[in-house]
Amino acid sequence: MHRFFIISAAIAAALLSTAGTVHAQANRTFVSGHGSDSNPCSLAAPCRSFAQALTQTGAGGEITILDPAGYGSVTINKAVSIVNDGVGEAGVTVTSGVAITVSTGASDVVNLRGLTLVGSGGGQNGIVFNNLGALDIQNCVIRGFGNAVTGHGIAFVPTGTAALNVSDTIVSNATMDGIVVDPFGAGTVTAAFNRVQAIGNGGFGFFIDGSNSTGAVNVTIAHSTATNNRKSGVLGESNVGKAPTQVMVSSSVLSNNSENGVEDSGMNSTTYLARNTVVGNTTAFGVFSNGALFSFGDNDIKGNGNDGSAISLVSTK
Repeated sequence: MHRFFIISAAIAAALLSTAGTVHAQANRTFVSGHGSDSNPCSLAAPCRSFAQALTQTGAGGEITILDPAGYGSVTINKAVSIVNDGVGEAGVTVTSGVAITVSTGASDVVNLRGLTLVGSGGGQNGIVFNNLGALDIQNCVIRGFGNAVTGHGIAFVPTGTAALNVSDTIVSNATMDGIVVDPFGAGTVTAAFNRVQAIGNGGFGFFIDGSNSTGAVNVTIAHSTATNNRKSGVLGESNVGKAPTQVMVSSSVLSNNSENGVEDSGMNSTTYLARNTVVGNTTAFGVFSNGALFSFGDNDIKGNGNDGSAISLVSTK
């Protein structure tokens, strides 16, 4: 009996060891258009989709793209990086739902680099961030999202403290707003946009909304472009009793938007302008519902449908 126990224990230990080996997650996994989701996502045997590679990637790890292909929608629930450093178009095309959903914990950071996301025939949103943590987006193209119900390129809707950083990215032709920062709950939310283009969207280019939060919202838009949007290029908004919302727009081009180049609305929202070019909009600036819009006096404002009367709404701080 004793001898049987020892042999059984040894077998059990061996089985547990084997199981651990089979299910171990890697720090770096790989996807390829020639891969298979039955593979272990290694360099020699890459997976075919982001979703499968995520299951094989440890927290804090990286999914590396080996060649051009469409890699399918994915919901990210842990710190991870998805990286394309120049192999060609690494895409996600969706006909319904969301291309990439990020739903992470407070200490998680997700990095997305070099991706092309396309909404084809009803894809609702490009990227949706809906919990906590941080999201960094670099060198991506997000276009054509939306249906009769919704449609944003980037929807940053955290439930508490969170950070968004976007650089060298184009967001275009969403049926609603190009980029939305709209937190819920308490906590401080920050967003920084550098060399970001919001082009031809059906709503606002950048919509910063603190009216659903009781925390604070601080956003910087620099060296960026909001052009040919059906509403205003940039809108900052928040109401009494809601999150104090501050938007700084610097060294950017706000042009040919069907409403205002820049708009601020609500008593708890303030937008600051420095070194921008505001041209070709129906109205250069709009201030509504006791919003606040401050210019540092160094913006180039010309060729809007309404230059003069709009400028009187803008105070110099």
